[in-house]
Amino acid sequence: MINNVLQIFRAPRSPRFVHGQLTTSAVREVFRKTRKALGAQTQHVEYREQNTACPVVWSLWIGRFQKPVPWLASSRYVETRYAFVLVLEYGEYIGVLSNNAGEIVHLVADGQVSYQKLIALRSGEGAEIESLSTRSLRAAGVGIARSTLSGRHLERVVSRVGANQAAPSQVAIRHADQAWRISPGTGRVALAGGRASIPDLCAWFAGTCQEIDAATEPSDFLKAFAHPISLVELPQNVEPTSIQLDPTALDELLENGATLRTENRDLDDPEIEALRQLVRELWLVARPRSTGDQKANIWRMTLNASEVGHLAIHSSKVSLVCNRLREVEVTYEDGTSQSLLQVFNSSGQPFRLSFSEPTYSYAMGQLFRDHRLLGSSQNLLHLLDASLPSDADEEKGENGQRFAAESLFGFVVETASDQDDLLVCEDMGTEWADFVGVSTTKQQVTFYHCKGGRVDVGASGLHEVVSQATKNLGYLTASSAELRARKERWSGNWNRRDIARLQRGASVDSFIEGFSKAVVAPQATRRVMIVTSSLSKSALAQEFENLDRNAPPASVVHVLWLLSAFVDQCRAAGSIPHIICRP
Repeated sequence: MINNVLQIFRAPRSPRFVHGQLTTSAVREVFRKTRKALGAQTQHVEYREQNTACPVVWSLWIGRFQKPVPWLASSRYVETRYAFVLVLEYGEYIGVLSNNAGEIVHLVADGQVSYQKLIALRSGEGAEIESLSTRSLRAAGVGIARSTLSGRHLERVVSRVGANQAAPSQVAIRHADQAWRISPGTGRVALAGGRASIPDLCAWFAGTCQEIDAATEPSDFLKAFAHPISLVELPQNVEPTSIQLDPTALDELLENGATLRTENRDLDDPEIEALRQLVRELWLVARPRSTGDQKANIWRMTLNASEVGHLAIHSSKVSLVCNRLREVEVTYEDGTSQSLLQVFNSSGQPFRLSFSEPTYSYAMGQLFRDHRLLGSSQNLLHLLDASLPSDADEEKGENGQRFAAESLFGFVVETASDQDDLLVCEDMGTEWADFVGVSTTKQQVTFYHCKGGRVDVGASGLHEVVSQATKNLGYLTASSAELRARKERWSGNWNRRDIARLQRGASVDSFIEGFSKAVVAPQATRRVMIVTSSLSKSALAQEFENLDRNAPPASVVHVLWLLSAFVDQCRAAGSIPHIICRP
């Protein structure tokens, strides 16, 4: 045992806060498992000691173990290390501090501290946000997944555009001359200012627990972001209604050289296209659920009234089960392989799950809620331009050396791009868009994305075209080198037909020059325009009017999330979103 441990032990004020109740035997078991995992010898241990100055119970284990020297490629050489675990208890709260002991929070926790409470901690009046780390909650596995911003008064200078498509994972706050760092997802709360003794840690822990209990709402700045929610906090009356897989996940596998196989053979083109079609469609939850499914906490998914798989909702993750996806083996260029089902169940989980309560959604492996969503539905209708002819549904019709006027491609060339004096067809292959237009007088670059179909509120088609549009936002500011690299492509014909890719302009060189000048112009504008016949503005307006009713159609809820994501991602990239659809 270590003499005078209360006088010489020092640790940072940075525990992880969780909910739980412990007994002496439970603490003994935690320390035993820690010691066993490390192969350590106990140097000091105390169980559930009562702090004299405040009602905090603390337990401490200190151990010594040996570990191979990491910078020597031989296990003969070992170094001695020390580890500690300090467990603090206050009411329903448990705080865990450790060093060199591995992950042990799961051994003591019965539940997580509310994300809402932690994000509100110390973020009220007088707080200055000095650092903000966020993770993207987009269903597509493209774009910036995580970002960190640092600076003075971020709440004043950081744009809130697109904030509801990201969730804070860590925030650094200066409040009353104290520097706090809060990670609401993991429950870690840290106060800068050096290490503290056990009595000081107990007093600080008790005070912080009381502050968490008293926390109500975060600052207006932090409210603008999406708020992740634990799956165990999902209300019982809120159930999944549909799942939309991200079709770009499959396309990216193929573009990166992966091979799709089944039964020890490569999939042929018709089979790959059938797989694409399966992934593109919106899968619906079957109703009613059987007693067995309710007990197992699973929801069966259907497509065209046929079962295609099921969802299993666990305490920390939603798992997708689908035999068709499991049967497809993805073989990568480095020789490794996994099933296509594993791709969709990976940590990034490229799919979006919608619920009976529209403000809830599950994407990128995280359940979250956007309280602003329903209030924005009417504003999102202003995004839609109902100028597409009501009978338009063919995407790529041809008429000799031109695109057919009644097709969506023809509509872009003849009508939608009337502001552009330069226009090139980018369709097919590794495309940035279906068309790229440049207005040299307005210094404007527009990416046009088309999607045919004949439905009034088509979630599947819209999901596909929105995914394509948002994954290529960076090319709106393409460099001269990137443009020149596509000169040969743009100088040829489209799809081996007699239709020239250069639809408007003197030459490809003039197009590249016009694009380059528009990109660097101080007054430049960038637009992303979706032209789709799988959406009717009047039909969508009617459905949005009924969103407050019980169990709105899954396709409508999904369209609402897609439109919100499209607007926010475009605006965050400095571009103007626009959708042309049927009346």
